[in-house]
Amino acid sequence: MLAFRSMEDIPKARLPTHLVSPVTKLMRGIYAAHGAGYQPDDDGYVILVTPTDTDKSLAERLGTRWNESCFEGVSYDKASRLYHAVILRNNQFTLSILVPDEPWLDQAIRTRMLHEMEDEERTECINTQGGGAQP
Repeated sequence: MLAFRSMEDIPKARLPTHLVSPVTKLMRGIYAAHGAGYQPDDDGYVILVTPTDTDKSLAERLGTRWNESCFEGVSYDKASRLYHAVILRNNQFTLSILVPDEPWLDQAIRTRMLHEMEDEERTECINTQGGGAQP
């Protein structure tokens, strides 16, 4: 997984073109919410799931197994083919987790994303995937 704690982390990651905009948008939102006093360890940051990530490897960053994590919400962006999961640790700290909807994605992770989505959005996402995994 890749962690983005500052805008400077984005070009360093050498992301595929289609991922730069979503990561940048989330980081700008974090900066806007916290202003000049933004501290990633106190306020949160963005995580991008990568092909080598599994439930177990994500647990190291999240503090709990993926399937046991408490998500505040999950959405899906058809244009970028990304799930966006949010974990709130307290009133201040937020992890924004971007999960690419790619063939390499661990099926347990995809199933959990679909399970967490609102019914209408889940149906739309499954239809977009051509009848992909259902929770």
